[in-house]
Amino acid sequence: MNPKQPPKSATSVWITLVGALCGVAMMFWLRTNGVTMSDAGYAIADDAQLLRGFCLLIGSVIVPIVLLEAIFLKTWRRPSTGLDWDRPARWSLKRTMVKTIGLAATLAVPAFFYWALGEYNTPYYSKFYMLILAYGIYPLALAVPYIAFVDSRMTNPYDAYWQLGMWVLGRPRLAQGKIIRQHVLGWLVKGFFLPLMVVFTLDGSLRYLLVVNFDWVQATFAQKQPLLVAAIYMVDVVFGALGYMMTFRLLDSHIRSTEPTFLGWGVALMCYPPIWSGFNTSYLTYQGGGFRWDVWLAEGTPQYMIWGILILFCVVMYAWATVIFGLRFSNLTHRGIITNGPYRLTKHPAYVSKNLSWWLVSVPFVPHMGWAATVKFCLALLLVNFVYFMRARTEERHLSADRDYVQYALYMNDHSLFSFMGRLFPRLRYQPPAGYSGK
Repeated sequence: MNPKQPPKSATSVWITLVGALCGVAMMFWLRTNGVTMSDAGYAIADDAQLLRGFCLLIGSVIVPIVLLEAIFLKTWRRPSTGLDWDRPARWSLKRTMVKTIGLAATLAVPAFFYWALGEYNTPYYSKFYMLILAYGIYPLALAVPYIAFVDSRMTNPYDAYWQLGMWVLGRPRLAQGKIIRQHVLGWLVKGFFLPLMVVFTLDGSLRYLLVVNFDWVQATFAQKQPLLVAAIYMVDVVFGALGYMMTFRLLDSHIRSTEPTFLGWGVALMCYPPIWSGFNTSYLTYQGGGFRWDVWLAEGTPQYMIWGILILFCVVMYAWATVIFGLRFSNLTHRGIITNGPYRLTKHPAYVSKNLSWWLVSVPFVPHMGWAATVKFCLALLLVNFVYFMRARTEERHLSADRDYVQYALYMNDHSLFSFMGRLFPRLRYQPPAGYSGK
């Protein structure tokens, strides 16, 4: 029998929304105080202003969420942190030094790939390196005190950093390979996605929203709609970036496990640059000739406004699915089960809304280049949809190692917006892993 209620979520709706609103408020402040005005009256955001604006924006979201979660959710006392606050602290200089060595070895892995791989030596990632050089010293300076403090409270202080440190020191017999592999995989996830999220924010949404010359009162809906889409996507990538930054046991936002299969990694990485660029251009092109919804529908008509609002709704749902993670957003990792917000409606709100928005934006079903091209575009987008279906499947398989996720997924079998699909096609219903008893 499926549970009548889902398990408690790792995050709070109102706390994450407060963080998002603080970020929006900071964005408005940066619009008037974070840019330089040219002689012609246009806003100019140089690299230094962009980097400073990014840090202020990220900080304006992180600070309220961290404080409110600590006060109201008491995340630092959760059993999942592996911390014990009911006994005296057990300080160990030796363990701290070994873990520091493990951290240095950990950071060397993504640093090596950034240096060795040609993709990361292109101008595309220049802002990410500028950010690291300008502000990276501050988290590094706090790393050793943080390691020492957390180590003193851990119920099992011999974590992945200690394991890796012992391996580096030439004592591999004391290290556990499975723990090290999971640790390295988790940092590879961070090393791949953090630069992308930073670049998406700095060279995409943030720069555009800082310098765009816009009169909201006089603008038409056709002018407002793309600006709103850009603003919503900025909220999404900001929460994405801070999610990869804020993996801390003390905040219960640490990585508990990482996707272990090649298929899971493959379908996830396929959806991001540089891999997605090649697939979208060469194999999965579902839009031709620059034809979009705003070309298909006449500006100013009721159909144009309704279609544009539907797209906005999908984008809002997509961003909300990221925001509700708070500090815990991350691809390919388990950092706590989310059961509230849009995840009370469907297990995969981000994938559903994003894929639906692509159909609405690209309108591949409109035969503007003939029926043969229409069929080709629709098939290509259906293949993209299938990639996201596989992402959903592999994520469910990975998260099913957590009992809370199993209970949540079983609950959603009967309470999801799409539960009728499971009744029509039983193979789509979630099946718990073998051996699950429900007790």
